[in-house]
Amino acid sequence: MPATSARLDADPKSLVAELDRAIQTGPEDLSAWLDATDEAREDAACHLLREGDRDGYFDLRLRESVALQIAGRPEQAFGAAHEVWVGVDGRAPYTACALVLTQLAACARDRGDIRAALRAARRAEALIVADSGDDLPQVLAIRAWLLRILESRGSDITAVRDRLNRTLAGLTRAAKDPAAQARLDRMRRSFIESTDPPHWAFVHFRRWKI
Repeated sequence: MPATSARLDADPKSLVAELDRAIQTGPEDLSAWLDATDEAREDAACHLLREGDRDGYFDLRLRESVALQIAGRPEQAFGAAHEVWVGVDGRAPYTACALVLTQLAACARDRGDIRAALRAARRAEALIVADSGDDLPQVLAIRAWLLRILESRGSDITAVRDRLNRTLAGLTRAAKDPAAQARLDRMRRSFIESTDPPHWAFVHFRRWKI
């Protein structure tokens, strides 16, 4: 488990770096780390706000949301994700907004609010496709996650399955070398063949360790 620096309250970047490392650990270690750094994380957040670094503050809070979710704290995770979404909606690039929305969707699902989860996931899909097109791993992750949620409710999955297949076809065409094909195989197993695929924010902050 990462060690906690004595200067975290004066150096939020160090805390973000430690938080990134902590996210790579298992839920039990991560939960212990969150407990040990509760005061330091609050100090870092206050420091960023005092400095007027809203982007840094929301970046920290989004990472905290991912960590809290992994640690099995859905209410806290949702609160952090919702705060970030309220802060960035309408002023951040579409791709950044979509990343936040996927975390918000996953937290909403963990709280049992499936309608809110679907709304957030659909908006995330629309934003990233409008910004960057269909043929992206992020789009594959979002569409696979959305499909499984709809499927679990007994909803019609035809439209989202067609969109998912379109993205997979585009990624398959682009995978021209063995390394790219191996990455695509991992994504296919993790997102399409899984009954509970990870959401985009999770794999993003886990550095696509899938």
